[in-house]
Amino acid sequence: MAGVYEVYMAASRRVQRVEKEVHQIVSEYMISGLKVPLHGMVSISRVSVSPDFKSGKIYVTELLPNPDMDKNIDILNEFAPYFQKEINNKLRMKFCPKLKFYNDEGYKNTLVVDKILNDLKNSEE
Repeated sequence: MAGVYEVYMAASRRVQRVEKEVHQIVSEYMISGLKVPLHGMVSISRVSVSPDFKSGKIYVTELLPNPDMDKNIDILNEFAPYFQKEINNKLRMKFCPKLKFYNDEGYKNTLVVDKILNDLKNSEE
């Protein structure tokens, strides 16, 4: 039974390492390689890669309120093959994940909860 757990943990660590590398490569490519300007300031908040490394989800968040965030996601998804090519060039893997970009709503929710907690704290004082 311990053997199965050890294999699972090793695979999990490998997925985490690949996610970290993909995060770094995509971030660098957004800064220096992407030839189309994005609207506002955006950042990669997290990366999720499937255990078989065939697909990946890139979650993007806005650093400042941005009504054009959906356009940014469309642009990034349109240029996903270029990101994939960059990953394929920099990582030596059997499969290069097929990427899909998503708007990270979780970050916005965190800010809303933080604001509510601060408002509660200030009203108590």
